[in-house]
Amino acid sequence: MSLQQNQRSAVARMINLNNDITSSGNKNNTWSDKWKVLVYDKASRSTIAPLLSVQDLRQLGITVYMIAKSKREKIPDVPAVYFLKPTPENVAIVANDCNQGLYQAAHINFSSTLPRALLEKLAEETSKGGGSQRVARLMDQYLDFVALEPCLFTLERPLTYYNYARDGTNDLEVKTCMTSIVDGLFSMIVTLGMVPIIRAPSNGPAELVAKQLDEKLRKAMRNSKTQHLFQNDTNESSKVNGSNSNNTNGTGEGILRDRPVLVILDRGLDLGQVMHHTSLYQPLVDDLLSFQLNRVTFSKKETSTTAHDAPAASETSFTLDPNIDPFWNEFGGQLFPNAVEGNERDRARLAREEQDISNSGQTGDMSNIANAVASLERHTDNKKRMNDHLNLLEATMNVIVSRALPEYYECEENIVSGNYLQTADHTKYFELLGNPSKGTYYDKLRMAVVWIQQDVNMCTERMDVYNNITTILNEAALSENKNNTIHVTILKHVQDVLRMNNGKNGSSQQQQVNTTTSSTSKDSGWSLRGLTQGIGAVVAKAKEWIPRAAPDTKITQVAGGIMSGKESNYLYFDSKIGTKSGESLPNESRRKGSYNSGIVFVVGGATYTEYHNMKEWAKKQKPQPKNVLIGSTSMLNAETFIDELARFSPSYVTGTVD
Repeated sequence: MSLQQNQRSAVARMINLNNDITSSGNKNNTWSDKWKVLVYDKASRSTIAPLLSVQDLRQLGITVYMIAKSKREKIPDVPAVYFLKPTPENVAIVANDCNQGLYQAAHINFSSTLPRALLEKLAEETSKGGGSQRVARLMDQYLDFVALEPCLFTLERPLTYYNYARDGTNDLEVKTCMTSIVDGLFSMIVTLGMVPIIRAPSNGPAELVAKQLDEKLRKAMRNSKTQHLFQNDTNESSKVNGSNSNNTNGTGEGILRDRPVLVILDRGLDLGQVMHHTSLYQPLVDDLLSFQLNRVTFSKKETSTTAHDAPAASETSFTLDPNIDPFWNEFGGQLFPNAVEGNERDRARLAREEQDISNSGQTGDMSNIANAVASLERHTDNKKRMNDHLNLLEATMNVIVSRALPEYYECEENIVSGNYLQTADHTKYFELLGNPSKGTYYDKLRMAVVWIQQDVNMCTERMDVYNNITTILNEAALSENKNNTIHVTILKHVQDVLRMNNGKNGSSQQQQVNTTTSSTSKDSGWSLRGLTQGIGAVVAKAKEWIPRAAPDTKITQVAGGIMSGKESNYLYFDSKIGTKSGESLPNESRRKGSYNSGIVFVVGGATYTEYHNMKEWAKKQKPQPKNVLIGSTSMLNAETFIDELARFSPSYVTGTVD
């Protein structure tokens, strides 16, 4: 079963007025003869965006799709499909629409369970306003998450780390935050069709989520109104959200065939990884450009009309979906220079194919001409896709070169490898940090966080090093008109987290982490040797770089250890056995051995680097690869996380760290 495919099938069925369809969404070339209006909120729009294109929605009969809070005209002869979060505001909107007779009928779908109080409120309001007869159906869909890729999902809960880690957070606020996460994970489990074994470290947000999730699963499996959600929970294909999965015998990524282990971790396990500069294609796109819900937006330089004109820049945007983009599927998680060379290779192949198509169309043979026409359409689509990637690679490279990012990556890799105590190392790092022409204030702050997280005794044994770092950051902040209290706040928070973890005897999260690096690591660094300012294409520039394959992240080390069956002091919950909710099972009641399938979830957000690192680990396991899903409360990059950590500062201005 693929989580993303199951969610796509469930959403398509919902749009089809909760009737079964023979094929999900864009896999069916037939068009629905039932025209409908789709009304959703921003959260539910995010759920649909990676699953169904505009063409898919048209095929499912959606003629108009609108945000619920927007001003909408009356369309009384067409039914409306509502897909909303169960909030008081959304319930009021639906009730008002029904009372005003905006649509012929209202097929109301909530992304998670509608509380009884809101259900009664909806019934009361529509009864008083005369709109109750327009309510055709009301359903809880359990789709409160976003499946970005076959192996990747997010709950779209931004600022989760700040909400539970900030000073002054009271118990009610923490509980509300954790309950929202549990609701999203519960939706994921219902859609997946398998109840996992749950593992989590003690004494932190991961434990709170694990306990609440165990309690929610136990109650649902024993409640006559919800136990049907799990009646087909087996190792085989199951009916999910009312729709049959068609991927049971597939071999694609994200398909879990065995009961998985759900490993819940806390972002505090590794703050430095979010800040660490990367060398992988998709993480670089997310780090340096605008990348949201699989859609990238960037400025592309246009060809100048004359030799004297400066090239104009225009904004371009397109979707990067591994399901329909073979190049992105192959190279999204690979080293950036490999993606550049792959693009060069594929464009050369397409040029040869174009010549072959042209030659075959000139023979005069009608069958050859017909084949040439059919091939030309496919060729045109492939050529456009590769040109899009060329523009994307070039835009990414321009940012990389302008900020000297390979030098930051190389220094950070050396620090992570343990090279941060010698004077020669310090000299090299300070030369880079102190160079105003290399990197931005954020780049320097990111390297400082990586350094301080590795050198845990810096502030007690090497205070001169710490003072030099803060002096450089003060100057960089001043030169860019940034708030110079932000880096002080962030560095202090990182140190506080390190002290807290060490004070717990290295919390159960930290005890799982070993210091071994990936067997794929090489001795070579990532450099900018001999870069010129000539017209040299992106290919020529990237070939001068030799990135080293990154070691396993701490997330991979911990989750991989549990999936491999290594002994762990992590809490253990199995909602299928025992009678006590929210209590970790003793060792004698625990399943022994390794797991073939796993779900890794990070409370507080995860990065695309961690996503690809975990996938790569799973692929290399012997005697056969393991199956993994990676999830988080939100997808993080360094800039968004800096903004989140900056909120700990009293001088923070909402929405900016300037």
